[in-house]
Amino acid sequence: MILKMVFGLENIPKTKKNVIVVVDAFRSSAVINNAFKNGVNNIFLFIDKNQIITQDSISQHIMLCGEKNCLKIKGFDLGNSPLEYNSNVKNKVLLYCSGFGSKALLLSNANYVFLSGFTNAEAMAILLNKKFNNSEIYFVIGGGKYTICMDDFIAAGIIISFLNFKFLDNFCLSSLNLVLQYKDILINIIYNSPSVKNLLELGFSKDVKFCINESFDIIPYKKGNELVKFDIYG
Repeated sequence: MILKMVFGLENIPKTKKNVIVVVDAFRSSAVINNAFKNGVNNIFLFIDKNQIITQDSISQHIMLCGEKNCLKIKGFDLGNSPLEYNSNVKNKVLLYCSGFGSKALLLSNANYVFLSGFTNAEAMAILLNKKFNNSEIYFVIGGGKYTICMDDFIAAGIIISFLNFKFLDNFCLSSLNLVLQYKDILINIIYNSPSVKNLLELGFSKDVKFCINESFDIIPYKKGNELVKFDIYG
């Protein structure tokens, strides 16, 4: 298994790859996992709100879901808080866009594109070890031109710590070293990351706890512009 990492939407590989794991710890991975847990029918991905069809043409079975600057988009049914995705999504069709997660998933060109974070890190590792042990795997994490999203970086490192890898690039090695060297204070590092500080300031402390502490045996998998559950053990 060969592991590589890129950060930011602009660095997603342009050529088709075999496996890409989009890591969005706060909050897309938790949102999607919780939606699947609570019986959603379909989840369709969109780059932004402008791509989602207007409220006038929506049936009662479809819910508009998305965020702008971490807050629910005006006129949408749900935002990007995993706590919003409970029994209300059962048998519903979700049209979903987010600041990073939906964009990264749609821009990723690979035979297999998965979504992961803290909530399903171990399940993600089980799947990669079982089905993709001889593959080159790209982790796509959040970031900007000169920055790396620290919480995604740590979540990727946790996944990597469970993998039977043969080669790591420098980013993967650094994330793994961070997780192993500072495992006793990882929570403190996460809480001091800019993205988490922003969520806390906006009043999403329960979201942060959920994204860190919840555990799902679910792997979202991109099929066209839809997310479906991948059979880990099949």
